[in-house]
Amino acid sequence: IGNPFTFTVLFVNATEVPIVVTSPTITIYDFSALGAKQTLVSASLVEVTPVEVGRYTYPYTVPTTFTDGDPLYGLMEGVDPGTGQTIRAEQALTLISSNRGLGSGYPGLIARFIE
Repeated sequence: IGNPFTFTVLFVNATEVPIVVTSPTITIYDFSALGAKQTLVSASLVEVTPVEVGRYTYPYTVPTTFTDGDPLYGLMEGVDPGTGQTIRAEQALTLISSNRGLGSGYPGLIARFIE
């Protein structure tokens, strides 16, 4: 929460071969307390650098309005130029607060080395 996250997808055809799709897009969304879908972002995906056939990403900074444990979803779509079919992939996240684990008097992760 409050930090960047990169959504990533690899589009493949029916034989599991990576393909360059047309119209690669992402819709990032969550649900309201009443269960209504809320679209946060609707944008184009970008090819990774260096280019890898079929792999696309979208960097997103998670708003600080979320709370620890909230779910967030990224629906990524592209059209297979060979068949005209839309390929879909969804990435679901469980958001984590930067202060998770700091309650109950514990200062976070403590590393101890034993010889």
